[in-house]
Order: sequence, then C-alpha cells, then structure tokens
Amino acid sequence: MKRKKKITFGITAVLLVAVYLYYFIQNEKSLNISLAGEEEDNNLNQESKIHEDDRHGKDTNRPRYSRHWKNGIHLSVVACGDRAEETIVLLKSAVLFTTGPLIFHIFAEFDFQPMFKQKSLLKDVDSLLYVDTDILFLRPVDDIWRFFDQFNSAQLAALVPEHEDKAASNYRFARHPYYGESGLNSGVLLMNLTRIRKSTWIDSMVKYYIQYKPIIRYGDQDLLNIYFYHHIDELYVYSCEWNYRTDHCVNKSICKDIERNGVSVLHGSRRVMQNEDQPTFKAVYTAFKEHNISLRKERDLLTNLKKLLSKTSNSPCGQIGHLAYTKYIEEFVLERKTS
Repeated sequence: MKRKKKITFGITAVLLVAVYLYYFIQNEKSLNISLAGEEEDNNLNQESKIHEDDRHGKDTNRPRYSRHWKNGIHLSVVACGDRAEETIVLLKSAVLFTTGPLIFHIFAEFDFQPMFKQKSLLKDVDSLLYVDTDILFLRPVDDIWRFFDQFNSAQLAALVPEHEDKAASNYRFARHPYYGESGLNSGVLLMNLTRIRKSTWIDSMVKYYIQYKPIIRYGDQDLLNIYFYHHIDELYVYSCEWNYRTDHCVNKSICKDIERNGVSVLHGSRRVMQNEDQPTFKAVYTAFKEHNISLRKERDLLTNLKKLLSKTSNSPCGQIGHLAYTKYIEEFVLERKTS
C-alpha cells in the first residue's frame, strides 16, 4: 500500500537554496510539498505542560513527543550554495523512510543573508533535530525523534561522542574544556528549544565565545563542548550508530553498535561522500543521489546500493560488510512488500 506523505517546509533560507529545492520538488511529483515562509503551529509549543510536570516530579519517561508527530517533526539544516546538491540528497533520505510529516528549516551562512527570504528564531517550535548537510538517514527520522522520550527533566539536548576511542579524538589536543573523555560531535543534534529558552544557553554561549574565540577550531561544535562541560546534567548522550563517521571505521571498527544494529545515520564529514577517500560512504551517497523517489521503488534503491557497496568491500569502512549500511533499508523494503 502506497503512503501519501505531506511535507511542509518552514523555510528560513536564501533564495539560491530555495531555487534548488524548487527544482527538487518539481522532479518529485509524487510528494505533496508546500513552500512557506514560516509555518507556525502553536500546538507544538507544549512549554507550560512539560515544565509543570517536571517541577512536580511526574514521570518524565512517558512518550511525550509522540503527540508532536501528528503536527510534524522539525528538521533544521544549515546549507550554503556549494552544498546544495548534498542538501537535496539529505532531504531525499529523510523523506524516503519517514512515516509522518516533516517540517524543514533551512539556514544559510552569513554571506547569503541579503538574499534571505525570511528570518526566524523559531519562537513557536518546541523541539527540532539539527543536522549538518552531509547527513544521510538510513532509517526513519521518527526513530531518532523518539529519544526525546528518554530525556529526564534536566536534559535539553542530545549528541553523540566525537570518538569512541579517547586516544584518537581530536579533542585530546583542545586547549578549551570539552565534554567527557573524547568530546562531542555536533552533526546530529536533538534540541528541546522550550527548555533551552528557559536555560542559560544563550548567555553562556556568548560568554564562552568571547572567552575562547582565539582557540576555537570547530566553531559551534567547540561551543557545544564547552557548554556541556559546564552543564553535564543537561545532555543526553546517544550511540555512535546515530552519527556514524569514517572515524569509526577508517583504522578499525570501533562503533560496536552498528555491528549489531546497523548504521542509522551516516555522516560524511570531510566531504567523503563526494571525494574518493572513503568509497563506502560515497557509494551510499551515490545510491541515494541516483534514486528517483517519485517512482516509489525502494527495492531499486536497495539493489543499486548493494551493487555499489560490493565494489568497496576491501576498503576500511567496507570491511564491516554491506549489511551494516543496508539493514534498515532491507527491513523497510520487506515491510512495504508485505503491507
């Protein structure tokens, strides 16, 4: 049974990105997509209820965020002109497997600000998933959104460690404070904006930026590390399968969760999805790039992905086997076949 998907773009973007998205939309005619300047949904702002429950010690592990899915999962992407194609492939991967409506907020860098269609601080958005453009979802976005249900009453964001091996983490050379033994990677960030607005987040970030600006190497990621070094109780940490990078496989497989569960979110940092440095990552990217989602033939995606991955089995990240990259797609295809 074919699913109809409604996707609303709450776009805070430059016109250049909007043009690329318009081209994408025109070529994916099976999707019901509307472009809007800023989609406001007050039903998403559950601020009073959430914090009232937290203050009175009620069960914070109940599925609070399931009610948001009917209104849409908010996905925030930072894009720039030379990475427009990458952004489109990201959106394609998110749309392909996710069952509910998605609301995209696309931000562009400072140089493009004169071309902004509209500026927004997302004042009416309760929570969102903030990702880099070099991300591919290999399973439904709904699944990562469910981590909000695991937050305790103090936690306002979720991130993955920068490295599973502290001796190999870039943060071992950092001259500023960082979270834990190996730091955090900012590529896949869940944010409870309601709680962030009530916290010291903004004031702290400004203070840390001024204090550490001369020694910051990785921009927002360093600031997040500094913040959660000082506010350790406000962070939820999830597994490397949700932000899987070449660092996890280039020398040896150090993300053991993907050997059991498969890769959930692939992160092609250092542009490995376009260059020849790590052919396994490029193979996954190419399969999604070439896939025509308007035909609704996910089996074709799976077939092409296996074909491309078979050529990378001798590469460092290919030696763990193609099943790590195809597990959830195979389950999705099987589910569609039997439905």
